Amino acid sequence: MTWASLAGLVRQRFPGSPAFTLAQNLSCVKQLVRKRGLQEAVECVEGAHLAGCRDLRVLNSAGGEGYRWCRAVYWSHQHQLPMRLPEPLKAVLRQMSQ
Repeated sequence: MTWASLAGLVRQRFPGSPAFTLAQNLSCVKQLVRKRGLQEAVECVEGAHLAGCRDLRVLNSAGGEGYRWCRAVYWSHQHQLPMRLPEPLKAVLRQMSQ
């Protein structure tokens, strides 16, 4: 994922409100990308969306609690999804089990 696609995801999921604007949400994400990297920022934005956050100011908490909480929500959701195997691998496993 690139910065442009991450910014698009933020625009889609957190369009902003009078209390916390889109520009402020993007600023929070930009700080997070600088500190943690693009992939972890994506996980945090997705986790904040799954947790029902209205804005992304939670990601810049002083102690990092919001960051850790959003990543935990993201990964708990990822572990609940069924595992998708490619069809060729499924065929090999079926042959082995017969």
